[in-house]
Amino acid sequence: MTSTPRPRLLGRISILALTAAFLGSAAQAQSGLMQSRELLRAEFWTDLGGIPASGDPYPLPLDLAARRLVDEAAWVYSGTVYGFSFDWTPSDKARAIEESFSLVARGSIERGDPRFVPEAARSEAGRLYSYVSYSPDAAQRSMLSAYSRSPWRSSQGIGHGEYFKGYAGRRAAYEDSARQAIRELLRGLEPNKPRRVKGCIVFSGTPRIGLVEGVYAVQARFRIEVTEVLDYEVF
Repeated sequence: MTSTPRPRLLGRISILALTAAFLGSAAQAQSGLMQSRELLRAEFWTDLGGIPASGDPYPLPLDLAARRLVDEAAWVYSGTVYGFSFDWTPSDKARAIEESFSLVARGSIERGDPRFVPEAARSEAGRLYSYVSYSPDAAQRSMLSAYSRSPWRSSQGIGHGEYFKGYAGRRAAYEDSARQAIRELLRGLEPNKPRRVKGCIVFSGTPRIGLVEGVYAVQARFRIEVTEVLDYEVF
């Protein structure tokens, strides 16, 4: 009789490694998601193998993988609580205008914040997994509540990033999902293609990240406030 191998639990060592990573600096990443104004909690994952083409050492040291997992969780929760300012210029072939898009964080979770808690981690199938939670304070809960009201609007997007760019490819996939969500929202608001759009965007749920045909894919829901729309002049 053979027994089924179990995932290797990293336990106390990984709790310390994850916490140290944060102080020193999902395919179903969000299974078992619990998210409300009182608590943000989700499971995050990162690759353990390392991607030599992206400059990663191979095999990837556990402390580096832990640091990346915690950094990504902190970035996602910062994007949920504070969000980003965005500036988007859609492409226009007729006018020879190339698309440009930028996200600028409006705030961040401070290193050492005791309300940011990585939990016990496990390694499974070449990935490191850990639930990470964040407890917003009263002011942050008020902000989260405001995002559910006008002028904020709902949208969602699926973004992609190159797997062989490693950690940078993951971040690119998150940002691309935001760009796609803004694009979808503007299609319903503006009858004509705008010249430039500015505003703010926040995650309205913890994104899902996985690998699809060799690229990172992020599916995410957002709340968006459009603050400025510039149109092309018509003569």
